[in-house]
Amino acid sequence: MTRRGPRLEVDVLLDPTTSAVTDAELEVTALLKLRLDVPADSAPVPLHVMIAPLGPGAGNAAAVFRSFEALRPGDRVSFPGGRTHTLVAGESPDALRALTEDAFTRPEDNAAAALAHGRDALLADRRTDAAHRLIIVAHSPIVEATEPLLNAASALTEKHFGLDVVTTTPSMDLGMMIRLANLGGGDVAFVEGVAALETNMRDRIGRLTQQHLIDPRLELEFVPGVVPGRMFRAAPGAVFLGNVRLTPTDRRLVLDPGPVVAGHEPQFLVTLTLPRRRVGRYRLLEVSARHRAGHRFVTCHQASVVHQVTDDPTLLGYVEAGVVAARDRVEPAGWVEEAARAFLEGDHRRVATTLERMARRLSELGRSADAQATIDARGRYLRSGHLDRNELNRLRRLAGGA
Repeated sequence: MTRRGPRLEVDVLLDPTTSAVTDAELEVTALLKLRLDVPADSAPVPLHVMIAPLGPGAGNAAAVFRSFEALRPGDRVSFPGGRTHTLVAGESPDALRALTEDAFTRPEDNAAAALAHGRDALLADRRTDAAHRLIIVAHSPIVEATEPLLNAASALTEKHFGLDVVTTTPSMDLGMMIRLANLGGGDVAFVEGVAALETNMRDRIGRLTQQHLIDPRLELEFVPGVVPGRMFRAAPGAVFLGNVRLTPTDRRLVLDPGPVVAGHEPQFLVTLTLPRRRVGRYRLLEVSARHRAGHRFVTCHQASVVHQVTDDPTLLGYVEAGVVAARDRVEPAGWVEEAARAFLEGDHRRVATTLERMARRLSELGRSADAQATIDARGRYLRSGHLDRNELNRLRRLAGGA
């Protein structure tokens, strides 16, 4: 009897699924929901997590240490300076206390160095059956140049090592941190105080120890004529990933969803522009889900996304509520980044109109407090002509991205 292993599956919802014949282009939205199917006799894979403290924050050591209670025998924890410990059967996480305290009293002062040290520590682990992840715990804002940071993060994620950032400072450049973390399918969290840090790290480590698949990947291949537009991560958290850019010879897009565990299953939302079409059923994109088994990647799910064009009015009018709800949830994240980009480009009118549009939509969705906070931010911008980092961070947290 062949033993069935965990499977990564993808549910795709499309809105609208059916459209009338038209001479114009049409925009549809696809929501891709990853789902983990785990047999009852399957055990989670071992975990290797690298903790990189950044900036002075010795008081955070105890909160991070207490999150290690979820670790199991075989799990490995690394800190900067080549300090690594693997838990053995019968050993409690207390063995990690001194290492944690030492790491937080001698933190990194350079984010690019933290990324590089994380890559080296995780790369030294030759186990192909383990999940690897770097968590940066930042207590001070990062003021480094963008390109070195992106290069260091890319060197980490090219080895399929994940990246998360937890920060305790409200003046962190969350926009940059989100860009870095997205390279490794990770997320960014701003927490206020030691208690919130401990809660976040406990939840985070707990999820990481429940992984059954190593290096999951979601691959989208768009049919010629279909033009992808905006890409969002809809869960966990609402993050604008950017506008999709394809080359004429490669119409594939590979997404790193990060850890996929029960109750923490990622979702992605992408807009698609379709050319004018006659009556018929049309394939829009191919979806594949893969993960690493040993030294190779295996495909565990494939599906086609199909759209119907009809001249029968009885087939029209269906709205996919799940897609609409996800779109409402993620759009504010896109508007915040649009406002940030417009400010950097000196387009002050676009900043004001983007924030106005965001406030109006939040009000329509019944999020009156968030709408008022956006209106207040717009008012401050109109008076000062400046959109500072703290203001953008407040809007990003409001939008659900950190």
